[in-house]
Amino acid sequence: MIPVPTLDLAALGLALGLLALALTAFALHARGWRDDERALPAGSGRRAAPAVSGQRLGIRLLALGCLALAAAAPAWRATPADATAEPILVIVLDVSMSMRAADVAPSRLDEARRQVAMGLAGPLGGRVALVAFAGAPALICPPTTDRAAFEALLEATREDAALPGLSLAAPAVRRAIALSGDGGGDLLLVSDGEFPDADRQQLRDAAREARARGIRISTLGVGTADGAPVPVRDGAASLVQRDASGQPVISRLDATLLRWLASEGGGQHLDLRPGGSVDLVALTERLRLAGDRSSARLNPFGPVSLYGYPLALGVLLLSLDGWLAWRGGRP
Repeated sequence: MIPVPTLDLAALGLALGLLALALTAFALHARGWRDDERALPAGSGRRAAPAVSGQRLGIRLLALGCLALAAAAPAWRATPADATAEPILVIVLDVSMSMRAADVAPSRLDEARRQVAMGLAGPLGGRVALVAFAGAPALICPPTTDRAAFEALLEATREDAALPGLSLAAPAVRRAIALSGDGGGDLLLVSDGEFPDADRQQLRDAAREARARGIRISTLGVGTADGAPVPVRDGAASLVQRDASGQPVISRLDATLLRWLASEGGGQHLDLRPGGSVDLVALTERLRLAGDRSSARLNPFGPVSLYGYPLALGVLLLSLDGWLAWRGGRP
């Protein structure tokens, strides 16, 4: 939050109007003094004594300006910083059919969504976004600070959220890097790590690009080493994909690849523990620090009013003007 000065424009307009009237009165007063001076007999050598000296006139004008400023109700108000400069956490979620495998109950995708939602309940600042991918990436939730909206979109994300096909992580990672912009942040790839060889080569370049832009890539491995059969899309739960020989297609967690990607991306690797939770606070240190900063407020009860300072100065100047008038009137 950045404190910025604010003014009540309506009150300021009224105060400036009163100040204009006061200046008009001073001008008429000075004009009357000059008329009195011209009315004196020529050659008398006398000058009309001004009713108010130039010094006292300046004091009065400054006092009126202070009172006008006080009437405008100046205050320090905490306003949010530029959202595009805030750090961001982009969840890159694998929604390919292998994520429907049941070696993690009720399925890899269901448990991953649940644990990511629990991890977002921590004290994280900044924005969050969601990119789903299978054959191609799809933006599910653009960068937002609305955690409730993000969790609702996350809960609704199924295997039909992206184009079907083999898991292609590199295009999704690049899409997440583009979302992050120049504000830095973190990218969490949630997947079982089963990617084609060509995609793995592109992941290296994507990880280097992310590090160059101050973005860390962390990975969350979903699945087990033993693996489980891959269900058939839009089929019954008992129907599984089979290879050319008629054997079930088994999907296994490739933790080695995911650890390598986290190392290349400057982040961390975690393995999803069934029934546990993902500690996103530990993975995203910058977002935790942003949350600490955003929780601080200049004043928890509202803006800090500053009108008392110009008001006190205006009263002090008027008191000084009164003292000068009293001193000038003494014999």
